[in-house]
Amino acid sequence: MNASWTETIAAWNSTFPVEIDGYNNLSVNGSGIFPVMPFYVNTASSCSSQGNVGFWNMSGCGGAYANYFGWVTPEGSPSISQLETDLAAIKSGVGVTALAPDGAMWAGYSGSPFPTAQNAGITEYAAALASNTNLFGWTWMDEPDGQTINGNTVTAAIVANWTALTHASDPNHLVWVNTTAAWPAQKLGTGWFYPTALADVLSEDQYPFWTWCSGSGQTTITVATWLTYVDQFQRLNYHLVPYNFDIEGTAISGGTACAATGPQTRMEAWLATIHGAKSISWFSGEMGTTSASQLSGEAAFLALSQTPSVLAALTSPATSLTVTSNQTAVGTRVDAMVKQAGSTVTVFGQRLTDCVSSAGSNAHCNMETDTALSTTFTVNGCSATGTATVVGESRTVPVNSCQLTDTFNAYDTHVYQFTTNANPPPTGLTTVVH
Repeated sequence: MNASWTETIAAWNSTFPVEIDGYNNLSVNGSGIFPVMPFYVNTASSCSSQGNVGFWNMSGCGGAYANYFGWVTPEGSPSISQLETDLAAIKSGVGVTALAPDGAMWAGYSGSPFPTAQNAGITEYAAALASNTNLFGWTWMDEPDGQTINGNTVTAAIVANWTALTHASDPNHLVWVNTTAAWPAQKLGTGWFYPTALADVLSEDQYPFWTWCSGSGQTTITVATWLTYVDQFQRLNYHLVPYNFDIEGTAISGGTACAATGPQTRMEAWLATIHGAKSISWFSGEMGTTSASQLSGEAAFLALSQTPSVLAALTSPATSLTVTSNQTAVGTRVDAMVKQAGSTVTVFGQRLTDCVSSAGSNAHCNMETDTALSTTFTVNGCSATGTATVVGESRTVPVNSCQLTDTFNAYDTHVYQFTTNANPPPTGLTTVVH
């Protein structure tokens, strides 16, 4: 005989909690968010460098590319008071909160014994900023796997302890960890996947267009292969922890010749989202000069993902609806995701336009032929006939028994919304972060 029990879990009520709900969506004060962030910024305000806060300003520096600030490197090696000043400057100048301090505080806590000195520093910072409403979340060290402090290897167990120490002193903010771009098989058994203790939000990066660039020093992979890694990351952490994916920007070496184009950047962001990402970071900034094309792709992803009805879908509870695409073959592939918010069904479709062969030194791969694909999406579990709005495109397409057909050219993204009489998904529980 199976045992049974009943338990009531109260929602976490604070003045500004950053939360993870029962469906792995991020929220602030109970409202769903889908963070889109620069991977690296510093706290300078100039618009002249994409590494600076000002460049990403949504009103004053010529573009809207981010709605949160991620992986912030404060000025110098800041004291706690300086970090508070920097965070306040970002909030007042741009209107969003920031992930910090991303290793900038280690200069003051690099002593021995290891890791006791580092533990003390994290406890001190977390306790001091626990009530700071300008802080979006903690990130203690970028790519800690493979890093050392005073010659001591930083292990997954040490990072997991940093997370536990943070939660003990600060119940209001999440801990984010970004690890190196490695294949899932390379991390099995190392502890860097295993989610619940390591961090509240995990982050990964793979840059398929960069890896096709001669001299990049990486093994060539395709976009399709990258997505198998994304899926494996999700399975290996049992979908228990939200994932942020760093999307290709300017390469560390090779300049814009190794960078994804705007359509490629936008495609990668939507494919990561369709495959389960709860947040997106742009790998741009001080890594080099990002092309105007790439920035246009980043702006396009931000605009569509933050459209109110689309954001409501991205942060909606899990749904029993499923969607299939009839275009699944290599070279003619369109990936899809379905979400339901109330009676509104949203179908996300993204054409996967991939590399087929190397195009020579320091250049992108040859791309699949740009043949327009007539693609049919079938949503299972609902019944609706009528029209679907194609969000942001000023057009509609017919819906027949929850099935719709549209055309996809290379890199195309289409988001469809229609009303169904299917039962809405249940309201999710809000979970405490510690």
